[in-house]
Amino acid sequence: MALESSKSRIYEHFANRIALKEYASGHRLPSEKQISEQFDVSRTTVQGVMSRLRHEGLVERFPRRGTFVRSRDERADVQVDLDIHNIHSFESEVALAGQQMA
Repeated sequence: MALESSKSRIYEHFANRIALKEYASGHRLPSEKQISEQFDVSRTTVQGVMSRLRHEGLVERFPRRGTFVRSRDERADVQVDLDIHNIHSFESEVALAGQQMA
């Protein structure tokens, strides 16, 4: 439980500062070692948090260079090309595939 609490605390620390633009695009975050010492947690815990921030598109990580805040443009949502005139229900898709619903 304490581990999840620590992860949440560190995540919120960095995610909030990025959202509030306290850490601008291109800003280099402290090293894993510095963060682990600041929050009194293991580097493994910090790595988990940084992976989550990267997965959410907030930061980019570069081996031996560090972790950097991504620009808003780089974090823009992926646009999906969807033909709304060609949408079928699940049942229709199953029927088109020659299957029957159970």
